[in-house]
Amino acid sequence: LLIGAGWSVLKPHLSQREKRMVLVVLILQVVDNIALVVIDESDRGTVSVYTWTDILHILDIICCCLILMPIVWSIRHLREASASDGKAA
Repeated sequence: LLIGAGWSVLKPHLSQREKRMVLVVLILQVVDNIALVVIDESDRGTVSVYTWTDILHILDIICCCLILMPIVWSIRHLREASASDGKAA
């Protein structure tokens, strides 16, 4: 997602807090995907495996949404700054 979003283009426009949030979410997403692979490769002995798989898929979707939040905040901030300067965005 970060490569597709043009991380090198967005990185200079993100604040330190937003960069930290992206880093935390990225690490969480990597751990989540590793856990999904481990669960998929393990034996399906109990019903709780399906529950954990569902939980991890939901966590993955939440991580994708959280990655987009700093990008949206940055776009909104740039629009507000251009509106206050009188320049069109």
